[in-house]
Amino acid sequence: MAIRAISVLLAIVAVVIPISSDAYALTLWTNYMEGKDLPFNECMRRSSSAMRDEGFEFKVDGVTTSGTRGQVAGRIVCGPRGVAFVAVAGPDDDEVSRLGKVLGQRFRDCPGRC
Repeated sequence: MAIRAISVLLAIVAVVIPISSDAYALTLWTNYMEGKDLPFNECMRRSSSAMRDEGFEFKVDGVTTSGTRGQVAGRIVCGPRGVAFVAVAGPDDDEVSRLGKVLGQRFRDCPGRC
């Protein structure tokens, strides 16, 4: 399971970073969560709610909710058995770190708020 989780995380890292013609360094923030009792539909509902609440323009595609907010890209991927990955990338270290933590917190706290 750990190798599979790492493989999925690496795949997320590869697709979350937006391709840009501008030359600037990107910071990447990721978080892995596992909630064995979290059904897939609930995971997707939480991911959309977290993106919306944090002001991302987002879309849902299959198992992924991805969006942008300024120069920051975010992605939440819902996997099997309640596994979810949150990834955020952008040029500003502090903003990426803050948004990554906030998205993860909004995702976890969603049942009482969304």
